[in-house]
Amino acid sequence: MSLDFVKTLPQRQPALKTVIDWCAKHKIGVLPEAWRTAKPNPADLVDMAKPTLVGIPALFVLYLIWEIPGFATGLAIIVAIAILDATRPLRGGHWLAKPEVAKAEEIKHRFLVEEGMDPDKWWGKKVQDALNAHGVKANVVVLDTSGATLDMYELEVQQGFDINNIATLGDNFARSLKLPKGDHITVDANIGNGRAALYIPKTKYRAIRTLDMLQTAQKSGYPLPGLVGEDLVGNPVVVDITHAPHLLVGGEVGMERAGQMLNILLSTAYSLPPDKLRITLIDPKVLELAVCNSLPHVTEPVIIEMHKAYRRLLHIREMMNQRCQLFAEAGVNNIAAYNRRFPEQPMPYQLIAFSELTIGLKCGVPVSADDDREVGEAIKALLLEMIGAAPTQEAGIHFLFGIQCYDPKTCGEALRHGIPSSIGMRVRAHEFSELLIGQKGCETLGEQGECYVFMAGDASPKRALAAAISGEDIEQAVLAIREKWLDE
Repeated sequence: MSLDFVKTLPQRQPALKTVIDWCAKHKIGVLPEAWRTAKPNPADLVDMAKPTLVGIPALFVLYLIWEIPGFATGLAIIVAIAILDATRPLRGGHWLAKPEVAKAEEIKHRFLVEEGMDPDKWWGKKVQDALNAHGVKANVVVLDTSGATLDMYELEVQQGFDINNIATLGDNFARSLKLPKGDHITVDANIGNGRAALYIPKTKYRAIRTLDMLQTAQKSGYPLPGLVGEDLVGNPVVVDITHAPHLLVGGEVGMERAGQMLNILLSTAYSLPPDKLRITLIDPKVLELAVCNSLPHVTEPVIIEMHKAYRRLLHIREMMNQRCQLFAEAGVNNIAAYNRRFPEQPMPYQLIAFSELTIGLKCGVPVSADDDREVGEAIKALLLEMIGAAPTQEAGIHFLFGIQCYDPKTCGEALRHGIPSSIGMRVRAHEFSELLIGQKGCETLGEQGECYVFMAGDASPKRALAAAISGEDIEQAVLAIREKWLDE
């Protein structure tokens, strides 16, 4: 091989690629799929014989025209084509053509190859195989691993197929994915881009810490920001308490219900100074909210006796009426407008946190010696008055209720309807989920702070992951809040 020929090899590469592409297009040197699967048919046999049927007459014509040189040239071309096909594996190809597949599968396979991925090691193969095995008519198209505890697989669902059938498969589908026993798979039938989403628990979780997100809540721009945590793809979730205007947090024991209430209390206290926010703590279970006693925003130590709670609520009702009178005299209709009118003397928001509402409303002792009503019923009537038609939102008074299991017989439907916003953690049955967020779903949530957030005005609940807070984190957060506002 001369030196000049070697120098011209780079220029010959396009021509070589053209020949290779032409051979692949016309399946020269490969066996048909039906032949390789032991199911040949006459058309396959004809396709396989085409090179011979064309090559022999071509060699014969070349021999008649140019005799030996013509025959040799034609034979050399055939040998070159055979060598190109034989060396295909060395160039990243296959010995035999890939089986012919459906158009969608072919497009997906071509995309994976172009992206430099091995189709047999594709990240969605396990999920796609499970979908196919259970007759779910959907294709995996996107994987998002940015969530803290869940991986999200976006699915393109065949028109008319109910993707919620996956939820009914339950442990059978989880077994197909080889998930640990107890792991739950959840489905969102519409994530807003024409696709569904399949959420699968991670093997390794990323912690969402309240301490790391307090500044995020403060930067949200809300007048009264309540920290929840993150959504399923890692974006911060902060709610506006003033828009709520009252919020119910519900879930079973161990589902971080109390932790979620603390997230909201700490984030609001971190964002607003004590002269713009006052907090009242009512806790019949004694210990859930006591950790917030040392916050400079707290009006008095946590109230654990329902008699004191009733008197405090009476005082808040009187405060609401006084504020409405002040608004009327100032010619404004809410606390935000009043504070803009009188910035030198801001009127503080009032946030009342009532943990374990059901226990408080079941208190059966008399209100006083002169009032034989049960204190629980008296508190219920007072709450109904304030969160019903009364202008608590305009007066800057907002309630944060915590509940382990909403009891319609004790709390009543009227009280529940007066609390338009809710955060639902995992519950035992779908009936409790429907009371919390107006639909099923909370009963299928996992244990790592998973929840549904349903704020007033939302069309449907949104999935989220509540920030986790430990005892040490609470102490550090309270200390940081005290240092921030008391030093000023």
